[in-house]
Amino acid sequence: MYKFGLQILGGSFAAAAVLVLIWFIGFLTHSGGGLIHLLLILAIVLMFIGVAVGIIVLLMGKKP
Repeated sequence: MYKFGLQILGGSFAAAAVLVLIWFIGFLTHSGGGLIHLLLILAIVLMFIGVAVGIIVLLMGKKP
């Protein structure tokens, strides 16, 4: 379970980084209008949920 928790943490950070990168490219090219900022909000939400779930899984997998 510990390894799975680390994978969740790493995956959520990677997915959030990809969304922020796509947002930044859209921001620089002025494409997507106001909806491009939805990617930034989704990245923040995804990161917080991924970190919370990852920490819970890490704590559950901890051996006494």
